[in-house]
Amino acid sequence: MADSNDFKTHIEHSWSRLELHRTQRVFPDRQRQTVKYIHHPGAVVIVPVSEEGKLVLVRQYRPAVDAWVVEFPAGTLEENEASPLHCAQRELQEEANLSADKWQLIGKLYPAVGFCDEVQHIFAAHDLSFKQGECDEDEFIEVIEMDIEQFEQAVKQGDVADAKTIAAFTQARLAGLLA
Repeated sequence: MADSNDFKTHIEHSWSRLELHRTQRVFPDRQRQTVKYIHHPGAVVIVPVSEEGKLVLVRQYRPAVDAWVVEFPAGTLEENEASPLHCAQRELQEEANLSADKWQLIGKLYPAVGFCDEVQHIFAAHDLSFKQGECDEDEFIEVIEMDIEQFEQAVKQGDVADAKTIAAFTQARLAGLLA
C-alpha cells in the first residue's frame, strides 16, 4: 500500500514476506507523526460453492495458534503473481484440489488495520471441478464441505472461528451469491 503522504518509508525489519515499515503521516488534526506498521503483500480468500450449493472449506493446522482451523481456502500473493485472481486460482488448486470456471470478486477485507496494511481480496468460485494441486510443505489440510445451515451452526458453536472466513461468508451472503 502506498504511503498516503509521500514521506520516505524506512524498512526496519524484514521477515519472510513481511516488513516492519516506519514512516511519517499527517493525521486528521494536521499533526505529523511517525508511524510503524507491518507491510504485507496482500492475500486472497476464496468462497468455493459446489454445484449442490455447499461451501468447500479446509480444515488446516495453524501452528501460530497450535490448532486445526476450519476456514475458506486462502493465501498470500506471490511476488510473480499477475493479479489477486491468479493467486486465488492457484490457492484453490493447491489447498482444495479444485479449479473454477466462474470467478467473482466480491470485496476486500482489512484484517488488522491497527498495525498491518494487508488487504485480503475476497472471491466467490463456482462451477468447480477437480484439479490436482500440491500443498506447501508446511501445510496440513483436509477438504470439507458444509451446507449454509451447517456453516452457520458451526459459527454459532465456535467450530468456525476464523475471522476472514466469517467475513467472506457474510460478504458472499449479502451479495446474494449463497442460497
